Amino acid sequence: MSTLAGRKRPALPRTRIGRPGSMLWFELSMYLWVGLQLWDAARAFRRGQGDLIVDGLILVVSLGVTWLIAWRRIGWLRWVLLPISVVCALIVTINVGAAFGEGLPLGEALPILAYFLLPAVAVSFTYWPAARAWLQRPETLPTR
Repeated sequence: MSTLAGRKRPALPRTRIGRPGSMLWFELSMYLWVGLQLWDAARAFRRGQGDLIVDGLILVVSLGVTWLIAWRRIGWLRWVLLPISVVCALIVTINVGAAFGEGLPLGEALPILAYFLLPAVAVSFTYWPAARAWLQRPETLPTR
């Protein structure tokens, strides 16, 4: 327990296996993003515009990076995801803002915003204090 102005406050909530809640939110946000990727790839493939190899590779890499950060505690990968997600978020924010000026319906803009802003939100969870401490801890997770 840490103290703040003389009062004790409880430690940050942890999941059942000892991971901080921010890592759980990171993992869930990334899985939601992968689900959006899968849905978008299926729509594009149905229209005849999709490339199964590229979309499949993106899905496998996204799932792998998420698993490595959330379960194997490879913290340097979050530094790789950070600039990628920030650049994507900036690009889509600029493009959607310009598209609103051209009359893009809100129903079409929200999935686009979610698709590109969700990774930025997910990566931000890995920089919370409990997640940083958990990623820097040298001990390994117990084997099952």
